[in-house]
Order: sequence, then C-alpha cells, then structure tokens
Amino acid sequence: MPKQFIKPYFYGMGRRSKNELFEGVKVVDTASKGKTVAKTDEGAIIFLTSGVPGDVVDIATYKKRKGFYEGNIVKFHKQTDLVELFHGFPSKHLA
Repeated sequence: MPKQFIKPYFYGMGRRSKNELFEGVKVVDTASKGKTVAKTDEGAIIFLTSGVPGDVVDIATYKKRKGFYEGNIVKFHKQTDLVELFHGFPSKHLA
C-alpha cells in the first residue's frame, strides 16, 4: 500500500498575484528616473513608466510594495496637451 502524501503547512500559500486594475486615476506628478506618480481616490500611490501630469488613465499594476504600486498605463481617458503643460517656455523647445 503506497504512503499517503501529507501536504506541508505552507502548501498552497504561494505569493498572491499583485496585478490589479485601477480605473480613472489621475497622474499628479513626476518622479525620478523618468517615472510619473498617480494617486487614486483611496490614497494608493502608483509609480508609472509613462504619462504626463494631468492625464486620466486606467492602470494595470505589476508590483506591490509596502507603500506603493508599480504599474503601466492601459488606457487614456484624458490626455494633457503638452503646449498647455509647458506654457511659458519658448516654443523652440517643443519642436
């Protein structure tokens, strides 16, 4: 008679997926290394690899840290006009 397999106590306790979808989030600021910062209505902070402050986007996260998420933009609801963003700078820098 074969021995019965006994599951260890940690069986099935693998890492949970941190992939979440946030909808209608506003990009609020820029960060270091070319990233931007978005903040949800609930107060969650998400670092993005693209986007411009003022954009309203849907975000898919791929990593969760203690105080923030990291994610990518999935869909733009409203894009900020770059001319409006850089108002006051000489126009030769926008070309």
